[in-house]
Amino acid sequence: MVEELARAWPSLELLHLEAHSHDHRPLVTIRSLLALAQYCPRLRQIRLDFDASSVPEHPANAHRRETFRQPNVRWLDVSHSPISSAVDVARYLAALFPKLSMMHSAKQDWPRNHPDNTARVLVEIGYADLWWRVPSLLRVFQIIEQEEDTPSDSSSVDSTG
Repeated sequence: MVEELARAWPSLELLHLEAHSHDHRPLVTIRSLLALAQYCPRLRQIRLDFDASSVPEHPANAHRRETFRQPNVRWLDVSHSPISSAVDVARYLAALFPKLSMMHSAKQDWPRNHPDNTARVLVEIGYADLWWRVPSLLRVFQIIEQEEDTPSDSSSVDSTG
């Protein structure tokens, strides 16, 4: 669904799609961000509910990696997205969006002393804790990605031993 949208609107600059239900996981997955990175080069802001409970290792293969980097996305609101690993999500986002600097989750606003102590609320609070960790991990992975892309200066290496 998101890939068709991205292909249809390549000049898209802002995307706000929110279809959250506390009872069901979003049908859109974190893999949908790859289509947005690939087909929407002008995209700057994304607000999207997506399932981040299963994250691919890397959003692109090594031979075509640059094709999928989208340097204009600076802001991502994940709204009510479920998540299972802050590390995996941060690594994936850093590979797609090297300039992403602002993130928000609806769960960051979730009151810790909410009167409703159902299992659903406890799960939501667990997601909030994981999303809270993503921005700092994201920055670390962005630095690593940047260093991997920077050619090393082999001319300064003394090979005479």
